[in-house]
Order: sequence, then C-alpha cells, then structure tokens
Amino acid sequence: MPAPLVGAAALAPTATALARAPQVEKQAQPGFYRFKLGTIEITVVSDGTLAFPAETLWGDRAEDARGLLTSTFQPPGPVGLQINTILVNTGDKLVLIDAGCGVDKFQKTTGGLIGNLAAAGYAPGDIDMILFTHAHFDHLWGISDHENASLLFPSAEFVASEAEVAFWSAPEWANKVSPALKPQVTQANLKLASPRLRLIKAAAEVVPGVTTFDTAGHTPGHISVHISSGREEMLLTGDVSASCIRNGRSGSTWTCHWQLRRAWPSLTAQRPTRRWSVATIYPSLASGT
Repeated sequence: MPAPLVGAAALAPTATALARAPQVEKQAQPGFYRFKLGTIEITVVSDGTLAFPAETLWGDRAEDARGLLTSTFQPPGPVGLQINTILVNTGDKLVLIDAGCGVDKFQKTTGGLIGNLAAAGYAPGDIDMILFTHAHFDHLWGISDHENASLLFPSAEFVASEAEVAFWSAPEWANKVSPALKPQVTQANLKLASPRLRLIKAAAEVVPGVTTFDTAGHTPGHISVHISSGREEMLLTGDVSASCIRNGRSGSTWTCHWQLRRAWPSLTAQRPTRRWSVATIYPSLASGT
C-alpha cells in the first residue's frame, strides 16, 4: 500500500527559517600579509589609510600626478595612502617597525594596528621592540592610546635614531611647524616612550639580522632597515622614496640612491640571493608620508 502523501503545510519552512538576515554593509578588509624571509617570518600589518591633496604629495607636479591617476581609473584626489607597519619575528625577538598613526589622531581612517595585530595572532604585550624609521605622526603616534596618555605596548623597548629624537624633542621645534601637524602630540609620544627609549646611531644592528642605516633627508634622522636571513634579504626604506621624489631638485635623489647602494651592496652583487623590496611584498607600502 503506498505511503500517505505528506501535506504541503507539513513541508512548509518555519517562520524562523524565513527571517531575513540583515545586510552587513562592510567589505572584508585584509589587515595583514605574511611571508618568510629565510628563517625570519615577516608580517605586514595595516594601521589604515590617510588621504591627502595631490599638491601635498607632489607639489608642482600635482597636475601630472592627477593625470596619471585618472589614466589608471583612480580618483585624482584626494590621494589615498596605505599606512603599514612591518612585524619581524626572528624566532627570538618580535620587532615591530613603525607603529602607525593611532585611533582618530590625524584622520579617522587610521588606528587599525592593534586589531590587525590580533587578527595576525599577536597581542601588544608580545612585542619586544618597536623600531622607528622616523618620528612622523603616521609612524610614531600609534604607540599610545587616543589621549596620548598611556602606552599600548606594555613591554616593548623603543628604538630610534638619536638625531631624529633630538630634532623632534627640541623645545623650540613646536613653534616652528604648522599647528595642523599637532607637534605637541609628537612630543607627548616621545616623552611617553622615553623611559624605555634606546637611542642608536645609523648602522646599528638592533637584533640579529635587523640593521639600520642612514637615509636622512625626509627627516633629519631618518633611517632605513635591512633585514637578512641566510641568503635572503629585504630592504625597508621607510619614506625615503617619498623624500627623494619631493626634494629631487635639491639633489637628494642622488644622495638617497648613493646611500642605498652603499648600505645594501647586494643591490649590485653577483651572488645568488632573493631580495625583497617594499613594493615586492605589498605594493601599497610604497605609499606613505
């Protein structure tokens, strides 16, 4: 005897199953990118983005820059910049190179460093050292809370060029720059860091495999960082490329190229090696202030 038919009402989905899910309205944002350099693990961690007029970045070449952006189907202004940091795990030390801008301190689109560190598997207390390429707001201010009153990295040693810290810490400096740059915020962050701040000269090896060298020009004490493991190496230039472009007529372009070649001789070496640059590992890193 055939089985009885099940009524349509019995097969109808319940009211709960028919409920509509709310729209999320947010795009997934990749907050970190990880790769190996020999035995060292490198993680690029985003702090967010900043936007500037083309004139701020390129001066009298702004119109050329706007034309280039338009030709590649990008808005000609404001120009969006990615703010990124580099996390270096040597196996013995966890070194963060630069610390981003912090939450709502300059523009409201920054401040993602702590959250993206967590997504990458790290807490602020895990960081052993923060090495600054220079003390501009988008490299320094992220070490502290929104009020610039307490440090966010409880056990990190801070390391910076002594020439850089001397320049930004000078009492008269705050009266010589635009208030829009919030010079007191920079000095407040340097003061917070001072009990754990180690000053170095360029060419110092801060941990095995991580060496600094002098690329002054973008700021008076700007340093770049060479990272190596075995036969692999990486050059982190900080913002030296931006300063070379901006000040090209003064001859600093050639100075920067000479310093990079002198400090990183394998640029022209014959030995087989894999070399990384900021543009190779994460194209948006090439932008910065």
